Amino acid sequence: MTSDIILGNVNLKNSESRKSAKKNSSTAHSLETKANNKRQQPNIIVKNEISSKNRSSNAKTVPNLTPSDSSTENSTRSSNLDEKKSFQFQKSLKLFDENSINLPVVKSVFIKDQKFEQIFSEKKFSDLHLDRLLVACLQQRFNFTEATKVQALTIPILLQGQDALIKSVTGSGKTLSYCIPMIQCLQSIQPKITRLSGLFAIIILPTRELAIQTYDFIDRLLNPFRRVVAGLIIGGEKKKSEKARIRKGINIMVTTPGRLLDHINRTRNLKLDKLRWLVIDEADRLYEQGFSEIIGQIIENIKSSAIQEILQTVLISATLSDGVRTLAGLSLRSPKLIDVGDFDETHLHTITLPKSLSNNYMILPAKLRLVMLTCLIVNFFKTQKNLQQKIIVFTSCQDIVDFYAIFLDLCLRETLHEDDELRDDMKIFKLHGDLNQDDRTKVFKQFHSSKLGILFCTDVASRGLDLPNVDLVIQMSLPAQIEDFVHRVGRTARLERPGRSILLLLPSEIKFIEYIQENIAVNFVSIQMEQYFSTVNSFKFSRAKQPLHTDQERLAYLQHIYESIASQEENRVLAIKAFQSYIRMYASYPRQLNSYLPFQQIHLGHIAKSFALIDPPKQFVRNLQKHRRPKFESSNLFKRKIMIPIEERISEYGDLGPKKIKI
Repeated sequence: MTSDIILGNVNLKNSESRKSAKKNSSTAHSLETKANNKRQQPNIIVKNEISSKNRSSNAKTVPNLTPSDSSTENSTRSSNLDEKKSFQFQKSLKLFDENSINLPVVKSVFIKDQKFEQIFSEKKFSDLHLDRLLVACLQQRFNFTEATKVQALTIPILLQGQDALIKSVTGSGKTLSYCIPMIQCLQSIQPKITRLSGLFAIIILPTRELAIQTYDFIDRLLNPFRRVVAGLIIGGEKKKSEKARIRKGINIMVTTPGRLLDHINRTRNLKLDKLRWLVIDEADRLYEQGFSEIIGQIIENIKSSAIQEILQTVLISATLSDGVRTLAGLSLRSPKLIDVGDFDETHLHTITLPKSLSNNYMILPAKLRLVMLTCLIVNFFKTQKNLQQKIIVFTSCQDIVDFYAIFLDLCLRETLHEDDELRDDMKIFKLHGDLNQDDRTKVFKQFHSSKLGILFCTDVASRGLDLPNVDLVIQMSLPAQIEDFVHRVGRTARLERPGRSILLLLPSEIKFIEYIQENIAVNFVSIQMEQYFSTVNSFKFSRAKQPLHTDQERLAYLQHIYESIASQEENRVLAIKAFQSYIRMYASYPRQLNSYLPFQQIHLGHIAKSFALIDPPKQFVRNLQKHRRPKFESSNLFKRKIMIPIEERISEYGDLGPKKIKI
């Protein structure tokens, strides 16, 4: 189980060289401190402020872990035998300096007019005039007896045959609000329909994962009515197989826009003349990603084939933006507006968060991001008492997802005790748009059923997915849009279950809290990194050459383990690619975020250390270019003009649109 991690020893210079280096380092550090003091800190509303002076005085200092002269001799011999695998442990000890400890102290930020939507209603499913078999299925298969508010409002209207435009907060049960009346109507058609009767319903969703989840809901709801057949048409497999399923017969098709339009144009057996239901889920996301033209073509084909008098159309969205209204104008006829919140024009454009969600943020120096992420995850699993616990960690792109998933797994195998339950129970997964469909489906299902699961992912998993028992969401990279923030945190605190979100900020990113609160009503509670330092005491450091007496020593050694993992060539290349992707991502944030996320203030060397790299960025980028032809010249690596705007990264959301960059 233990990974083979080689920890290089330290070659020490003579005492005279050490004194000279120390003096030069002290002078440079003094100048850097003076420069930092001149920087103006952003203004943030604070409450119960604690001075950074007190915080600094309570912080522990890192003692000198320099080996004795005899160990130095052994170290030199070991280094000469395997020079390539040796690197300086002293660089890990620089994890805690004055800049790491004396952070700006910003306490919890509150606003007065935070609004919440009521999730559950007082009605039961048995009160909504549903078939008794369907009510029993909801109780037995889903353990649901009470309807949420959006379900209680939507089901009666859809049972009357009206078109509907539905707005509700994420995690409120919107999917079942249209699946239940759809199945109620289809199972009551006379003569009774079978797979040979034709296609009666189409559900369009923006991502394959969301389509798989919705198909699973429908498949379980159809348990009492097995003569009605649902089919999943989302790509990722041979088109010949999908055509065979369509030819065999499907009554309810769950699909993505590109695949549906392709089959409409190329599959003769796909007949739309009997269609009674058209559902467009996550309509706002479809519009944002440029799918409105594709949806328009689909609707035109349906209108030319289906009988308009019996066609019922439903649009579902978290917000009713102008783009959603445009889609509604293309497809809906005299729709009924269903809004769980207050029925006023202002609320229609307002984004709301679940009441059971706790939002936290932590100011964290770049050098500590890797070890503190490890402590946050281990602390959460050790302090929670639930039988099933899950964490989702959002990052900006696939290279960073791969880095965290692999490095955390290797590190925990090295540092967790053999009798620690986390060793066997905790599973690490990764999900991003570059995985093939079989792998993405497998990851989704395994994380869904895992006991203690950690999912590292891009925003491919932030929209609409209902992943049960997700108690914590950690955002390692900041969202480019407010909607992305809302849908990330919306993976937890679903259906009034308690959930927590932690936003990790660099000291230069403090003003991003202001940006969020300018756009949505949300309270943030600040948490301090020091309260998680003691988590490192539960790790074992069997290969440490010297006793580790303090939390800071142990955290420095934890960073050393990550750096030893990165010393292996394959892992080193992975870390460098993650670093490069992070820099490109940071430079490509929308221009309106420039004042909140100042690119010029990030320290490239410290960011490199957060990816377990100990060499200066220019050095390892240059070394990497010796082995492969780079996509970007090293001199242009950090220039804005070659960066791809983050708004154009849409390939993860389906099989449509210009594939600007894979994330």
